[in-house]
Amino acid sequence: LAANRCGQVLVADGVLGPKSIAGINACDPKAFLAAMAVEMKIYYDSIVAKNPKLKVFIKNWTRRAAWVG
Repeated sequence: LAANRCGQVLVADGVLGPKSIAGINACDPKAFLAAMAVEMKIYYDSIVAKNPKLKVFIKNWTRRAAWVG
């Protein structure tokens, strides 16, 4: 999904195959990492939405996402 934020058109099928690798490699590295950070934050927020008890971890998870991007 991060590669899609960089203008690639990939289907999220759970497989990191040759098309995924090619799509990632076609992205500008800085733009890809920024997009990856956004996707990580969205993922972490979804974890907390499903299980609010895990909110205690969101600060560090968000920090981890910011470090990537």
